[in-house]
Amino acid sequence: LSLSVDPANQRIDGQNTIRYRVVQPLRRMQIDLFANMSVTRITQNGKPLGYTRDGNAIFVTFTDPQPVGQVREVTVTYGGQ
Repeated sequence: LSLSVDPANQRIDGQNTIRYRVVQPLRRMQIDLFANMSVTRITQNGKPLGYTRDGNAIFVTFTDPQPVGQVREVTVTYGGQ
């Protein structure tokens, strides 16, 4: 987790790397982020991932297989007030 806080402008910018173990085959993952925070990008292994948003829920679509038993990481870059 990396954060930059700008109190004068009431703004937060951040980057969060989420590490997870794949326990079943998956093509999508849900990540929660308050709606007032905009996603700048989501990546895995340096490659951009597609996503959709529904309120506080972000649904990330993986481009590479997520083999069961593997430990993977997704990095979410975001910001807002």
